[in-house]
Amino acid sequence: VIDVDRDRQRAAEQERRHDRVGQRAAMDRFEAEHQRGKADARQYRSEHVEARDLLDAYVDHVVSFVDAEGMRPLMVVADTANGMGGLVLPAVAERLPITLVHLFPDLDGTFPNHPADPIDPENQIDVREGVIEHGADLGLAFDGDADRVFVVDEQGEGVSGSEITALVARAMLERNPGAKVVHNAITSWTVPEVVRECGGTPVRTRVGHSFIKQVMAETDAVFGGEHSGHYYFRDNYRADSGLIAAVVVLEQRSRADAPLSEVIAPFRRYVASGEINSRVADLPAAIARVEALCRRFQSICAQTVMCKRAKRTGRLIGQHTRAAADGFPVVRRRRAVGNVLQCARRVQHLAITRKGGRRDVARGHIGNQRARRQLAVLLA
Repeated sequence: VIDVDRDRQRAAEQERRHDRVGQRAAMDRFEAEHQRGKADARQYRSEHVEARDLLDAYVDHVVSFVDAEGMRPLMVVADTANGMGGLVLPAVAERLPITLVHLFPDLDGTFPNHPADPIDPENQIDVREGVIEHGADLGLAFDGDADRVFVVDEQGEGVSGSEITALVARAMLERNPGAKVVHNAITSWTVPEVVRECGGTPVRTRVGHSFIKQVMAETDAVFGGEHSGHYYFRDNYRADSGLIAAVVVLEQRSRADAPLSEVIAPFRRYVASGEINSRVADLPAAIARVEALCRRFQSICAQTVMCKRAKRTGRLIGQHTRAAADGFPVVRRRRAVGNVLQCARRVQHLAITRKGGRRDVARGHIGNQRARRQLAVLLA
């Protein structure tokens, strides 16, 4: 028995020794292959790869969207929030007749001064105060990768993404008469109205950059805008660029030779609530309520006469209902639920104010007292 155990121990030890030898051999082969790969990569880089500084070419591309030589001098306060705008904005500013007051230009991914999210009014405080302090013509607030920009007028007041979309759309249609312009579902009614007034064709799409880029490719749209501050340009590979949008806004302000608040005034046609997000405690129950609300709304609308504005609201309710049920992340689904309720209340308001003296309402978004009573009960 002892001899058998001893033989087994010897065999196990020999097997472990062979394993170690095999492991060392495998590691040696791996290291040799690794070194050969590094040598091949170095040789490939030396023969096929060259280093280029693309900043100058990028600046040329950005400035090509405007007539820089025809612009008047402007003073601009820009907050790049320690993001990538700190690298590219100064280079663009050197090519334009502007005096730049640059806030937080250093690139720092920890964002030590404030989050790089200019849609939040708290993150616009510095640029608003800077415009007032320096008596600037306007202010620009960029996000971290500078694909979004929010604009502040000479009074330190914010300009909405819908108003900037309308302004840039007008500029792009001047260069591209009769072109198509894409806007998402939550932009102001001003946007399609301005596009039509300028001889273009508005194309409405769902919220989201992937949908907008797809629709732009399908329709060959020259420009696309979102209320969230994303602006897409056909000649920028249909990609969004806050910097190109900012340059176009600067040109429009310069050409008008008037305060930005006056330039934007024709686009402030409707009262805007700003972004409103709603949260619910019981998401499944809220979605069920929204679906019931949508079915009831459609039933009421089938019995009444509605004008275009209320019909658009009805379509919005259907879109937001689908968004609430399509498996979006919880936050977006909750927002969709809130959006449906807001749309339905908008229709209720239009119905109740039918006798309020407004001609567009007086023509009858909802044509009878019974429908108004049903909506009031439904929304109670």
